Parts: sequence; structure tokens; C-alpha cells
Amino acid sequence: MKYLGILLCLCSMSYAQLPNNSVGAKQIKRNAVRTKHIKNESVTGAKIAEGTITASNMDNLTEVSPRTLTNGQSETIFDDGLISLSARCAINDAGSDRARILVFSTVDGAAFDGHDDTENLLSTSLETERRLAESSATTGTANIDHETDGVIINTNGDMYLTNFVSGVNLIGETGKCYFAGNVYTIPNEITIP
Repeated sequence: MKYLGILLCLCSMSYAQLPNNSVGAKQIKRNAVRTKHIKNESVTGAKIAEGTITASNMDNLTEVSPRTLTNGQSETIFDDGLISLSARCAINDAGSDRARILVFSTVDGAAFDGHDDTENLLSTSLETERRLAESSATTGTANIDHETDGVIINTNGDMYLTNFVSGVNLIGETGKCYFAGNVYTIPNEITIP
């Protein structure tokens, strides 16, 4: 009976509840708190210390600043040596105006998903099989498209997440194509045989 009393005493001491706000930075080991320990949407901009998120955290983000092209113009808007993206404008092509962003690869076998159904990119792929984003409308009619789920995987395993806006005849300016967006590159860290 004496041992049962000691056991109960020890158990009640180990269950002692801590007062609110008694655990702070000094009590938590470095790197002990992980994403799985943080409640969704509990970390907001107001809770992030000034200067802790810097441009170096965004090294893999390539901004494609807004640009306007006219009929027949094209412009390379992203190029890392293996994958490149080209913005192209076609006005009054068989009664349609089109703003397209096309994917190009220097090596056959890259995979992508965007505006097109084709998933295997070859150097011989037709323009219609390279569409990452596209906005099209009857000639002179305004149209805008926001393609947020584009993804490309090149042959070395690097992944590119894309987010683009394309449009034709916007803001009362007929005969023009508009483009803007970004590419986030996720380098492959696994050796591909």
C-alpha cells in the first residue's frame, strides 16, 4: 500500500499542467518545431519577423514582366538552356486572335502539362502541341486566360511550375496580345540514370 501511495504521488507530479504561455523560445530545442506541428493558417504576415523572408528565398522564381506583342511578333520570355518559353501573337489568323505561350526543349523527352493535351515534348512537336497557355477569340473580341497549373519536367528532372496570364484585344486596344506571369524552378536533387 505504501508503494501505491508513492506511485500515485510521482504520477501526479509528472502530470502537472504548465501555466499558459510558459513555454517559449528558451524551452524549445532548435529545429524541434516542424510544419506538421503548426496549425494551418496560423502563421500570417503579421507574425513573420521583418527581414526573415528575403529575395534569396525566391532565387528560383523568374518573373515575366507584363509585355505587349502585335501580329506576327514573338519573344522568348524564359530560357534556362534546356527549356525555353516563347510568347507569340497572331491577329486575324483565319478569323481568330491568339496570344500563345509555347514550350521548347533542346532535348527530346521533356514532359509538360498546360493548355495542350500533349504531354511528351519533342524537338519536332508542332506549335499546337507546345501550348502552355493560350487566349483566343474571334478577331477584335477581348479575351483573357489565367493558366495557373502549368508544369514542365525537363530531361534532367528539373521541374518548372508556371503561372501565366495571356490575353487579346484588352483594355480597348484591338490587335494586341498581352502576357505576364512567372516560372518557379525546382531543381532536381536526385541523380537520374
